[in-house]
Amino acid sequence: MIKKFFGSGILFLINFLFCGCPYTLTENSPEGLQLFVEVHNESFGLLMGPLIDQEIRKIVVKTSSYSLTSAANTADLKLYLTVTGYSDRPESYDPDDSLLASAFAIMSTVKLRWEGGAGEVLLEETLSSDASALKPISLASPVDNQTRQFLAESVAKEVYFSMRKLNYLSSEKK
Repeated sequence: MIKKFFGSGILFLINFLFCGCPYTLTENSPEGLQLFVEVHNESFGLLMGPLIDQEIRKIVVKTSSYSLTSAANTADLKLYLTVTGYSDRPESYDPDDSLLASAFAIMSTVKLRWEGGAGEVLLEETLSSDASALKPISLASPVDNQTRQFLAESVAKEVYFSMRKLNYLSSEKK
């Protein structure tokens, strides 16, 4: 009786592993399209523009079929991103000292505008993202280098989701 259950379990496992659903998420964008990316930093966030630009380029190269271009006039799709808000506020306090905050929340607001090759606006969105910056010791300033990097990665992921939404909307119109 145990051998039947063991044999059935092995067959189920083999069937599950090799004959499962082959569904995968795809970009639905045609090969060879060129994407132009331009990031403006209009906030007080130090180096947020280049950080976000670098992370967006990483995620586009890794996950989509678009090729990046530096010429806006030859691009099939254009992304204009503006970092407008950058603020921090106390998030938690040191239990030994009630006056000094030990962690800060850093928030950023980003405006996206996707344009087609002819300059028509395809999608406009406003995104917000946040991260936490911690103090290494109570009298030091918060260390926000890693936090700004995490914030840039978070914005790049939101841009990727916006790109997927744009691809879905464009495939629905066809």
